[in-house]
Amino acid sequence: MARTRTIKPEFFTSEQVAGLTHSARLLFVGLWCFSDDNGVHPASCHRAMLEVFPGDQNADVAAVTGWVAELLSAGLLSSYVVEGQEFWSITGWQKHQKIQYPSYRFPLPPDGGSSMSPPRTLLEPSNMRGEKRRETERNGEKRNLSFDVKATADEMEIDWEKTRQLANRLNAKIKKAWPGWKPTAKFREKFLRAAGLVTADVLPESWLADAVDSMLAARRRSPAGYLGKVLASTDPRWDTLQTAVTLPKKGD
Repeated sequence: MARTRTIKPEFFTSEQVAGLTHSARLLFVGLWCFSDDNGVHPASCHRAMLEVFPGDQNADVAAVTGWVAELLSAGLLSSYVVEGQEFWSITGWQKHQKIQYPSYRFPLPPDGGSSMSPPRTLLEPSNMRGEKRRETERNGEKRNLSFDVKATADEMEIDWEKTRQLANRLNAKIKKAWPGWKPTAKFREKFLRAAGLVTADVLPESWLADAVDSMLAARRRSPAGYLGKVLASTDPRWDTLQTAVTLPKKGD
């Protein structure tokens, strides 16, 4: 989920930043907003492209890869691997970002890095005031969000075999916790689109898994509608991105 961040005047006079191209600078600031509250972001240039440069024809994966290389070379990003998955960590995060009610999504570097505190699960609030503040931010972001859906659809690469495996795994969890419930066609479509966004590395698996947990806890009569609301409240990009997912034909 995107967050509001602080940018200081020293950013513009920093020698490290001054040595970057303009696009690399914009990517760097954009990553602040889409990293978790430890300054950690999955090492995916495709994901960063969709988040920071939606609809920008000059910002393809190859270009973003080059800008990430600039940030790594300048020491503004560091890269590490945890359980086979690579992540980027924004250096100096604790010094420049003061977050009163943090939440965490991704693992820290094996050596602990320079983060502020141990990782928590997605959307685990420090207290209720922190969650209310995050909800206010999400509502504001959702109103101002703009995506070029066609560009997003053209760039999206979904592995439908992995998508079905993820959907089946979560469906098994739903059936175990909610015996006798039969998903509607509308729910199956919505769920498959969400799983597709996860396997395309556009949104994290924890986003969908947490939404399923919330749906099971609520046990509403209209799970499809409720799931959609939960997905949108957790990440405001859902409403737009789901329209960019073209479901495969039967047998594909």
